[in-house]
Amino acid sequence: MTITATANPPGLIVGDNVSVSSVSIASVIGAAGYNGTFTVTGPGATGTVVTGTTFTYTAAVSGLGAGSGGTASADTTQCGMVDQGAALIPNDKGRVLMAGGDLVAFLGESSPLSFIFDPTQTLTPGQYWTETGLLGTPRELFALNAMDPTVVTGSLSGEVVAFGGVEANSSVCHNGQIVVTTLNTAEVFDPSTGTWSPAANTMGAKRAGYATQFDNVTDTLAGYVILAGGVDVEAGTLSSTCVNTTASLKQAATAETDLYDPMAGTGGTFTATGSLTQAREGQVQAELGGTGPNPFDIIAIGGACTKPTPNLSSWVIGTSAAAGILACNSANAGTTGYYSELYSQSSKTWTKGPLLLGTATPTNAAASAVLP
Repeated sequence: MTITATANPPGLIVGDNVSVSSVSIASVIGAAGYNGTFTVTGPGATGTVVTGTTFTYTAAVSGLGAGSGGTASADTTQCGMVDQGAALIPNDKGRVLMAGGDLVAFLGESSPLSFIFDPTQTLTPGQYWTETGLLGTPRELFALNAMDPTVVTGSLSGEVVAFGGVEANSSVCHNGQIVVTTLNTAEVFDPSTGTWSPAANTMGAKRAGYATQFDNVTDTLAGYVILAGGVDVEAGTLSSTCVNTTASLKQAATAETDLYDPMAGTGGTFTATGSLTQAREGQVQAELGGTGPNPFDIIAIGGACTKPTPNLSSWVIGTSAAAGILACNSANAGTTGYYSELYSQSSKTWTKGPLLLGTATPTNAAASAVLP
């Protein structure tokens, strides 16, 4: 038999509006003990004969009950979440927003769902999670940043922004194939309404990567968010043109860098700024602070570069293994020449940062930054 939903609304709870068709009822009616309803298992599950060949099945929320040989349509079940974003909502009694991720598995079925964790909730013991508004675009492997009210003024102060990430729909594929694209969009979550809305424009590059806010009130770019580098992963065409993973995957690190101004435009505005001296993904980055020669610079350390696509391999910047990879700039800078970079708020440019001490070099082997 085939289980389908008469409608396919987002977030359909297990069993809601599910009908079972193309089943012979004659064998059921003739069965000993048949009482006019279809026998099902599970608390609250019921079945009613509609015609001689079909019946309606309504399952309990706990699941579809016993049976075999059925296939459920999309959105009839909500599974786990992996590679989701999480951020503490500013000045909101410790509430945490968790958004996106994947409902099935890594790059399986990107999720538009969002939830609020409220540690102060006492009305229903143990029920700390509540579902909130849906993202406009399902996404995973993305940056989720709270707009710090100490440095962000205007309508987005205290709100939360999702940047880029990956949209995957590989659950429609077979035999290990995938379909995935990387996003250049951003969405803003308003805790007061529980809704998401788009930014005023898009980033200059598709990216799954990190976002760092300038959070010092004396910063030239106080309140801005910098998005440097990142990786663009493409396979097939959404929503369902699947491709072979190994042969068709396109993965590329970028040097392109964007600044996000949450105080400009409706939903914040992106502008391009100085590019990294070398394309990289997966780097660590933070504002230096302190009293050194570059106290308010952003430092980007390490990360990986990618070989020409299609290819699954990426190489750790600074290793001897990366020396022969032109994308790692090793031919121009040596294996450790661009191991770290500094971004100046005043000049809005990246320059080569501190070198590794002495003869030290990372020993990491070849890596696969996005796909296993």
